[in-house]
Amino acid sequence: MVADGATVLVNQEVTADYLTGRRVYKTLSLLIAGSAGIPVPPFLLLLNENAEALTSFAGQWSTPLMLRVDYGRLPARKPIGGVAVHRIETMGRLCQFILAQGCYPLIHPDIDRFSDVYSCGVILTLKDLDAELEFVGEGFDAGDLRRGTSVPHEKMRLALPSRTLKEHSVIDQETYELERRRRARYSAALGQYTQELNRLGRARAAISVPRSGPLRAKDLERIPARYERVPSSILNSLIPLIETIKFRVLSTLPSSSVYVASFSYLPNRTWVLWDIYGQWYRR
Repeated sequence: MVADGATVLVNQEVTADYLTGRRVYKTLSLLIAGSAGIPVPPFLLLLNENAEALTSFAGQWSTPLMLRVDYGRLPARKPIGGVAVHRIETMGRLCQFILAQGCYPLIHPDIDRFSDVYSCGVILTLKDLDAELEFVGEGFDAGDLRRGTSVPHEKMRLALPSRTLKEHSVIDQETYELERRRRARYSAALGQYTQELNRLGRARAAISVPRSGPLRAKDLERIPARYERVPSSILNSLIPLIETIKFRVLSTLPSSSVYVASFSYLPNRTWVLWDIYGQWYRR
């Protein structure tokens, strides 16, 4: 659903041309991929303030809601998204704040990033038939891979459409433990930021994460002590989604030399696509 002023368009009425004209490519990738049968979270994109659309969406999916950010042109200080907002009044203030920064609120039903069983960044090009897959395990999320703030826990090179595995590597335990501790510090900082955001109704462009110092046991314990390789059944359920993106979706997106599709495997045994991004996110 997209709200542009007083006009509210449900998904069936939103067109790729409409979103392309506004350069909201994150939302565009969700629309196109969802139309191709890829599981994507329900969304509301606010191009202007629209309290009625926000209230309607919250009534349908209840709170908390997940707040993300899309944009037509990357601002100097992009607000941090991917957080849960617990009250509709707070979400309204946050939407006003994000719009004032030159960005657009992109709202989903809340999916806790720390509950992901696996997350995967799938690197694709239009010319190459290989797909590079980078996984992180439980307690991590797809955003770590997209931002380059986490070392992949498992990497694969997959030949399409034969589905032949050409390369495969898994993180060593020493490196994983360093990543686990870094992630525990980040999750604690993100938790504090989420509380602040819900209290003040304002988003930051950056959060401070300590590189060293003591860790709370509860922050470390929520991340498994060892990385478990992706089971073949979970991998096999992802491959058809990759093929759909490769052969049906990429050609309909804005041109890019490289595309990355961000997936999470949720506890209900479903893969969900967060977005497909390309070189346009560097603008």
